[in-house]
Amino acid sequence: MEQSSKKSTISWSTIISYGIGGVLINMTLMSQEFGFYFFSDIAKVPAKALGNILFITTLIGAIMDPIVGNWADNTETRFGKYRPFLIFGGIGTAVLLVMQFTVVPFGDTGKIIYYGLYWWRFTSSLRPPWCPGRA
Repeated sequence: MEQSSKKSTISWSTIISYGIGGVLINMTLMSQEFGFYFFSDIAKVPAKALGNILFITTLIGAIMDPIVGNWADNTETRFGKYRPFLIFGGIGTAVLLVMQFTVVPFGDTGKIIYYGLYWWRFTSSLRPPWCPGRA
């Protein structure tokens, strides 16, 4: 059998497009890491409460990931299967990233509720654009 000597090449625009997507996901992950420093040292949320927030939202995420993946798999729109999730999930994540670094003038209980709801909403906003691609 004769082997083909054709080389398959990937265009620079494709490489850059995938690279930009990877950079944006990693920037979001870095903001999560910096978020806990911000919450505990700048916004003065008690560390025990932050641990509980992380634990509870992780449990919710374990339940929500298969649900969102199934929802995305069964979605058919004129824009495609996953594009609406990527667009609207990205917009929601951008708004929430701004909210993440806002120090609210509440007491400890108010801060725990605000940042707890924020973190739950933030991790929930990551599911639509990320779960379909990881499923």
